Amino acid sequence: MTRGNAAPIGSVIDTLISRWGIKKPLKRAEVISHWPEIVGERIANETRPDRIRNTILFVTCSSPMWAQELGLLKPTILKKVRARVGPGIVTDIHFKTGQL
Repeated sequence: MTRGNAAPIGSVIDTLISRWGIKKPLKRAEVISHWPEIVGERIANETRPDRIRNTILFVTCSSPMWAQELGLLKPTILKKVRARVGPGIVTDIHFKTGQL
């Protein structure tokens, strides 16, 4: 059995993702599903990323104190998000208080 000109599977997957136009939705899902890795367990335990609409990430916080604190940390969190998924996926974060 010969390999011939077979492309690496990762390259094929990247091509299909681009062709199907699902790269941004997959990156958005990555932010939501990997939230604890992006912000750390302590913050993740007090927050829930709800959705990304356009490029705004909406996050529910367990208390007004957490919402205020994370508002101050927004530039740092955005930097971590961009490091994870690249630029343009999340450009702003809105924190609100609610039940987790």
